Amino acid sequence: MKDILIALWPVFILLLLGYTAKHSQFLHKAFWEAAEKATYFVLFPVLLVYKLSQADFSGVDFVDITGPMLVLTLLFTAVLAAIQRLIGFDWPVFSSLYQGTVRFNTYVGFAVIASVQGDAGVAILAVLLAVMIPAVNILSVSVFALGGENVSWRGVGSNLLRNPLIIACALGLFLNLSGFGLPTLLVSVADLLSAMALPLGVLCVGAGLQLRRLKVTSTALMLSCLLKLLLMPLTMLGLVWWLAEDTVVAITLIIFSALPTAPSAYILSRQLGGDSEVMAGIISIQTVMACLSLPVILMICTEILLK
Repeated sequence: MKDILIALWPVFILLLLGYTAKHSQFLHKAFWEAAEKATYFVLFPVLLVYKLSQADFSGVDFVDITGPMLVLTLLFTAVLAAIQRLIGFDWPVFSSLYQGTVRFNTYVGFAVIASVQGDAGVAILAVLLAVMIPAVNILSVSVFALGGENVSWRGVGSNLLRNPLIIACALGLFLNLSGFGLPTLLVSVADLLSAMALPLGVLCVGAGLQLRRLKVTSTALMLSCLLKLLLMPLTMLGLVWWLAEDTVVAITLIIFSALPTAPSAYILSRQLGGDSEVMAGIISIQTVMACLSLPVILMICTEILLK
């Protein structure tokens, strides 16, 4: 447990520093807007291309990496459908519950997995993102469409094709698997930019927290935390125990399934008519609670897998 806390401690401190810097107005709002834009469009894509192009995928089965996470996502989609049938949330609230359960915070994921699993885990995460980013976007938009919202599927497809993280994953995999690799002159530059991506990304997540939401309680909010931070990683433990042969892959998948939901869920909720207030509460509370749940889940699962 001590080693896990030591590995995760810097991530939690950066979240706190980002929140403090934003809400104390030490750094102006314009700084955070620029930082988020730079991280999303430049630093994280460079990190993905760099890590994927340099990764050693010999002996790695891509189906073993992505299969369990796709199965888990579809399984919990069915669970959420059953919950909706039983409870009958207003559809905008249900759309927030759904996004709060199936989406994942990429920045926190990279920081945690890099701390615990190193470059091997980061490469596995990058492969996961190449599949899971389009998958959860399509599923989330489908939920809005089923609720009667006017969804443009052409627009959704266009946004996915222009998503910088998806493009970066595809480029990094191409450079690696084709044997071209990253040009030597760009390696040192990519290394420097990649080093900036994780700390700045996590600081931005901290800056986006709205801790006043911690006072808000609702059935949807509590359900999202239970499903996302507890039941999903424990179910993934069962899946990897059955399906995964590589311990690094197994632990990376468990961490990935235990991540809090993505801040981008709030934007999608506002654009497509979801309950953005509930969504903002879910994002903030899950992110804070993950600081407690991630070390515990990781400790339990590591003990079981390494026996």
